[in-house]
Amino acid sequence: TAHSSDFLDSIDEATRSTFMHNIVELDKYNAEQISDILSQRIEIAFKPDMVRVDTIDLISDIASRSGDARFALELLWLSGRIASQGEVEKVSPNHARRAKAEIHPEIRKDVLADLGKHELFSLLAISRRLKISDSSYVLTGDVEEAYKVVCEEYDEKPRVHTQFWRYLRRMDNLGLIDTEPSRGGHRGQSQKIRISDAPPEMMEGEIQKIIDRVMK
Repeated sequence: TAHSSDFLDSIDEATRSTFMHNIVELDKYNAEQISDILSQRIEIAFKPDMVRVDTIDLISDIASRSGDARFALELLWLSGRIASQGEVEKVSPNHARRAKAEIHPEIRKDVLADLGKHELFSLLAISRRLKISDSSYVLTGDVEEAYKVVCEEYDEKPRVHTQFWRYLRRMDNLGLIDTEPSRGGHRGQSQKIRISDAPPEMMEGEIQKIIDRVMK
């Protein structure tokens, strides 16, 4: 399992500096450059195939906002520790989200509190789908189905497809979610949706509290 002693050569604090060495200070690294750096470190520090590709993609996306490669390595290192403690086979996107939440927790309660009821329903649906899938992203079609389930749960009529897309666009603009066009044969104008700033179960709990207050 991931808990075995050779899961991460650099799991302990004493060798952490080795993991972080030789980072040339650039003005800003982009996601592709960060991904390359992570892949090099993974070859050195992790057993083969222990870090999922979508985990590398998510960490690269998160760190590319600031362009900070050291932050990316910190996220990778902590993700590995979290996975090791959980005795799991792979370092998953949810480990990366938990690492991000430990280093820079960002559940922006003020922004969540300003969302409309159906925007909250939509975000709750995204959080739930991410939690179930343990993937770095979910597709809009799956989220829309989950949104309808949330509406049924609260005895509310779901909004039409175009309105649902407006909710997603607004939440993307607010930085609560990240969206990008889906490739690989998914039907229609499907988009990938990510939540990068917090684990989905943490986000779900916060949204649930706000909805419960709104629905009183």
